[in-house]
Amino acid sequence: MNVKKLTFAFASIFILAGIAGPAQSSQVAAKTYVSCADVLKKYPNGVAINTKAGNKAIKGGFTRPKVSKGLYKKNSKRLDKNDDGIICEQKKAELPTEAEPFSFAKNIDTSLPADWVAEFNQIMSNLGQLMPISEKINEVPRVQSPMNIYAWNSAVSNPFPQIPGAQGASISGNGLSTWMVLEIPESELRDKDLHRFKVIAHEYFHVYQIAMSRDAEGTQWLWEGGAKVVEELYSQQYYGRSQFDSQLMPVNAAAVQTPKVFENYGSGKDMNYNGSAFLVLALAKELQQRGMSEERAFTAILRDFQAENAQEPDWKKAFVNTFNMTVEQFYQSLSQYPTAEPTEDWISHRVVDATPVVPSKTLTLNSIFS
Repeated sequence: MNVKKLTFAFASIFILAGIAGPAQSSQVAAKTYVSCADVLKKYPNGVAINTKAGNKAIKGGFTRPKVSKGLYKKNSKRLDKNDDGIICEQKKAELPTEAEPFSFAKNIDTSLPADWVAEFNQIMSNLGQLMPISEKINEVPRVQSPMNIYAWNSAVSNPFPQIPGAQGASISGNGLSTWMVLEIPESELRDKDLHRFKVIAHEYFHVYQIAMSRDAEGTQWLWEGGAKVVEELYSQQYYGRSQFDSQLMPVNAAAVQTPKVFENYGSGKDMNYNGSAFLVLALAKELQQRGMSEERAFTAILRDFQAENAQEPDWKKAFVNTFNMTVEQFYQSLSQYPTAEPTEDWISHRVVDATPVVPSKTLTLNSIFS
């Protein structure tokens, strides 16, 4: 035997063995996991036995899993609950669906004349463009879209059995759902009183307030006064006249003497919400005296305060946050408006002249809510 050749042969065997040995020891054994929580820490989309199983998962709405036959087999008995070739698969996160725009279902009784119905539809269209109802209304319990509107002529009895006992104009409910009531007085239809149309803007704005504030507990003069101001601004903008022309007469002197009584319903001093509207206008004037433009002042009152009230349920704190003054400081500012005896015999109380706070003729809802 050639010793050199034999020596070379043995050397070759050891060299090959040296190459092969480390290669075998470098293979990592598949790890055993106790739970999917442990698997997902390392493989957040789960593990599939092969590409076919992985693709099937993707088509089924799952995220793309890690493909590892060894890992799957080591853990499938415990973690593949449905025996589909994947352990700990994860559903794709669904993109949030856009909420449907809030809408109204119009229930208009045949007792109302065609011209009122036509104008009602036009007003609702205008208001929907000027101040669309915020999607925040979907967060308010007992308010569903579409919201029913029930309208009829007061000359007939309430024709809607769904709302027994309903009358007047309001946003009402039964603890399960909420609706708008528009009982239009026969006298207003007969006399062509603008209020037959303005009331639509008033009640619509209450729905706007509910949405913006998430129906937070507020105060009467900001709630009803705001709606009264909106209805008169609508009238001024679309019909060329409003109760601003007569200075909201009469405004009870209590609006400047004891404004706190307007915080709650039932004071008996707020005819047609004129006192509440005066307080809203006086607040707008105070904000202007502090440097705000007229448009910005009304935006702060009619929109921003409602949004702040949704975040801060205490209306007095929301007031401070929005207007940078306390309610008491605002009430003190009302002393600048003098009171007087009424000039009309039918008025039995002292009054305050609203002329200094009446908004300009150029102020529009567009400029406030744009």
